[in-house]
Amino acid sequence: MPQHVGVESLYRLCLRFVALNVSYWTDHYERHVLKRTSKERQRILFVLGPFDELGSWIANDLLDMLSLERRLCYPSLQLILNGGVVTKLNLEGAAKTVNDTVVHSITKHCSQLRHLNLENCKRVSTSALLALSEKLPLALSLNFSGTAINTSAICNLLQNSSRMLELILKSCKISDKTFLEIDRVRNDGTVFKLRCLDLSDSFGVTEKGLMVLFRIAPDLRELHHHLLFDALLTTASLPTNPLAARPGHLLRSISCLDAESLEDYHIELLVLTCPGIERLELRFTSELARQGLHTLSSLQYLQVLVLDGNYHGSHMDGFAPYNSRVKPVLEGCGKGLRTLTLENIEKLDLVEVATLCPNLVNLTVLQHGEPGGFRDGCPQRVIQCPSLSKLCIWSRIGDTSLQEGTLARVLLSAVKIDQLQLFQVDSFTDSVLQRLIAEDTLKVLTSIDLQECNHITGLALSGVLLDKSNLLHSVRLIDNWNVHRSDYDKWRSRMKKVNLDVKLDWE
Repeated sequence: MPQHVGVESLYRLCLRFVALNVSYWTDHYERHVLKRTSKERQRILFVLGPFDELGSWIANDLLDMLSLERRLCYPSLQLILNGGVVTKLNLEGAAKTVNDTVVHSITKHCSQLRHLNLENCKRVSTSALLALSEKLPLALSLNFSGTAINTSAICNLLQNSSRMLELILKSCKISDKTFLEIDRVRNDGTVFKLRCLDLSDSFGVTEKGLMVLFRIAPDLRELHHHLLFDALLTTASLPTNPLAARPGHLLRSISCLDAESLEDYHIELLVLTCPGIERLELRFTSELARQGLHTLSSLQYLQVLVLDGNYHGSHMDGFAPYNSRVKPVLEGCGKGLRTLTLENIEKLDLVEVATLCPNLVNLTVLQHGEPGGFRDGCPQRVIQCPSLSKLCIWSRIGDTSLQEGTLARVLLSAVKIDQLQLFQVDSFTDSVLQRLIAEDTLKVLTSIDLQECNHITGLALSGVLLDKSNLLHSVRLIDNWNVHRSDYDKWRSRMKKVNLDVKLDWE
């Protein structure tokens, strides 16, 4: 049955009331309270409201709601932090409000913090972050992306936050010297328990710094940096004890999209070095052959695969052909895949992809290059996608290479499709949609997003949107020529009349 607008729980209702009326307690708070002594401040807090007695989960939820509704101001933030019970603090949405004074309050009152996000808080100085780095003993996940954090603060975090598992330092001004200094000051060769480190867009870090990082944080499962693949190849080629684990051997996610060159033996080294890879991003090069691609079949834990067909290399232009590049990979490891992304593949056989990867949950196909990116699959081939819940296809206006029959066959096989996103797909027509409705394929669909699909009409969509048994909660229709304002008004009126909980976006 359709999802109707429900009644908020009493807890959420009370929380929302406090969030909407927080100014009732915080008016003049900054001017009259913050400069007083701790005892005077506690008495005033008791009069204004019991903010100093909130439980940690209530304080966390209240801060999240204030941030989500853009009501998190300096006085309200200070008022809640002073209670000293906050364990989760996300200030990315209020970055312009956060300054040294706020961070000093966190340092003083929030020793129980497990999760802290200060991404893009550019008003915070290096000295304030340095002081904070010494006062987070229980931290599990920290995000200082885009801040002025420096080497000393990072050293403090790794030494003082012994339980920390995730550290995000995107777009930070750090360099190889940072990790060399950490290596120098660590006590008795201590190794850090970090599982995830994000150094995206931190261009001061090179392969040299990453190789030091492998040594001081050998338990890393995720490491994000554009030179990671090159660093792995360098370490793999160095002489080592054959009985010792290779640096980076526990990594679960690898991206090769920025690799300057990629040949068969690189793939073989990668498989040998990181046998537990679960997520791999790969851009084809002219040097890769069938033998190297088939080596990926050795990755028995691989579940997420991204294949970019934009050739990277000097010997070949255009896009990677499906038969000689993509098919060998899917033949080797397709059965274990749960998520697959294919971008700009020449003559892509969507039917065969679905056959080679029968256990897919998410399939994304981005064919926004030259027209003619698809080809018809074998009409006798039986397709079964029993687990496919999310399908995204991006084509080009006027590209007729994706036939109606091919699209219909794939959609009809996806009996558990939950989210459908189609961009500039001319083959998504009224007849295709009517077949899906007739065979009850969209019975569990909760989200549909159609953009510039110019051969679908509002009348056909009404068969889905106005069906009394639909489960939709999100509908997005952008620039579809044959879907009009009158259709939108009809759907909106119907949904409002029966109190359906559906977000409907139309342009």
